[in-house]
Amino acid sequence: MSTAAIGTARFSCRLLIDTLGRSRGRLPGLENLARELLHGERLEDQQLALHLATLHRLAGLGPELLELARTSPREELALDALRALGASGPEGVETALLELLHSGQGPRMQAGLAEALRDLGRPEAALGLSAKAAELKSGLLNTLALEALGVVPPAGLAGQEKRILGHLKAAWQDRDPWPLRLRCVRALLHLDPGTPEARRQSAQLVQDALVEKRAPGAWSPAELEEVQEAAKELARRAG
Repeated sequence: MSTAAIGTARFSCRLLIDTLGRSRGRLPGLENLARELLHGERLEDQQLALHLATLHRLAGLGPELLELARTSPREELALDALRALGASGPEGVETALLELLHSGQGPRMQAGLAEALRDLGRPEAALGLSAKAAELKSGLLNTLALEALGVVPPAGLAGQEKRILGHLKAAWQDRDPWPLRLRCVRALLHLDPGTPEARRQSAQLVQDALVEKRAPGAWSPAELEEVQEAAKELARRAG
């Protein structure tokens, strides 16, 4: 088969996969196909395998995806593997992801691991990420932890008030805080900081952000309105 024909076949395969993904269909032997592509030598094959694993949540590929995330010399490929792990959610993968997340990594890999932990949507992954973010002190990681904690039941957040406020303050003090502050405001609407004092402090941070001088274009008019409405709701909850 010519190179052009192979390229056309790959494009047709991807188009079919995307169509099935939107219709929630599943090709027979899809996991085996993805595994074969993942172990191929061509970068395009590996990228297609990761696309398949993410789109169809192929949890059976967990060990291969984790190994790729650990060892790939290509950062983009490792990040794609992490996205696939976050989407597919193999059982127990949060333990391995938390072990991989440490201060010696570059910021993109740290963020990729944190996003995968958040996207798992599991309380244990969220609480583990929260503990790691508190250690690493990155504004982005603390924002991701706050987003992740929305899946934790209120009972699971008991005693976490100080850490939740710590996540907020780390994001608030980031070098480029406004995008992170917006994400934190959205996250606060989906979790309870716990105590009346924690609710009051978080509501006050949001209120202060509204009167603080912002960089031009930091928030769009629609985003500003969103934060204003959120501030009202958080103030109501704080009593």
